[in-house]
Amino acid sequence: MMKYNNTLRESWASYVGWELSRHYYTSLRWVEPSPSDITYSDFSGEARQGWKRTDRKGVKKDCGEYSPLFVDLRDDHNQRHHPWENAYSIYLDDDVSGISYTTINKIAAEANNLDDFRSILTPDFTRQFMLNGSGVLEAMDKAAEKARNYVTPYVTWVSNH
Repeated sequence: MMKYNNTLRESWASYVGWELSRHYYTSLRWVEPSPSDITYSDFSGEARQGWKRTDRKGVKKDCGEYSPLFVDLRDDHNQRHHPWENAYSIYLDDDVSGISYTTINKIAAEANNLDDFRSILTPDFTRQFMLNGSGVLEAMDKAAEKARNYVTPYVTWVSNH
């Protein structure tokens, strides 16, 4: 499991709670609320979509080390586009979704820091860009930039806390 810091470990724990709850309640035919609903809350409360890049560690339950770092790899909700007031300026721009379970599990098992996280994630992005018509080198460049942009808010947050 991760050795780097509580942000990776606690974000992974939030992801596991979110994913297991989602599968369980979906199997009971419950319909998850739409993220575009102003009262949106996932089944488990573990998605951490209220995490702000400006949050201070330990100030409130939704902030700090319990981030959406892993959840945002799978979900299709961009909290920056949420109807909450000032969402654009305070929430992450999450344009990532559908990352494979294999990659997420590899990150959980092998990432010791956010650089490892980014390196493991980059090949998935490369495949996505290639499937959308990019050549290999272009896809690799785009993927590296997307992975870097994905982890940057967390690098900044961790370095400040």
